[in-house]
Amino acid sequence: MMDSPYKPSIKHCSVLLRTIAGNISPNLDLVFQVVNKFEATGNSLSKSVYDARRLEDAAKVLNEMQANGCNPDIKTWTILIKGHYSANEVDKALIIFSNIIEKGCKVDADLLDVLVNGLLSQNKAIKAHQVLEMTETR
Repeated sequence: MMDSPYKPSIKHCSVLLRTIAGNISPNLDLVFQVVNKFEATGNSLSKSVYDARRLEDAAKVLNEMQANGCNPDIKTWTILIKGHYSANEVDKALIIFSNIIEKGCKVDADLLDVLVNGLLSQNKAIKAHQVLEMTETR
């Protein structure tokens, strides 16, 4: 499949990644090959899941990957948080952010931009200020 002209759909990529993540020792090279093949077709895996409003599925895949030792990067978390804001799920976005902070992940400017602008678009200026304070103390 990796060298063929076959273009996997969102559904097929999700199944492949879940299967890989479910193994006792996941093959990270295979994960990258699947994602790279999907993105070579002009798609973004994280963006596709977000566009399809399959945020819960994305969260499950991320949890499975983490359980098997494959930790997502800050960009992946940023896209997931952005998806929750887009779906008016501010509380879920803030829970994910709290989890990121608890895990000791380094927050970048893109994530802060998504968090603050998402909160401000929901008229939650005080929460936006609290987020900024939270990141400054770390």
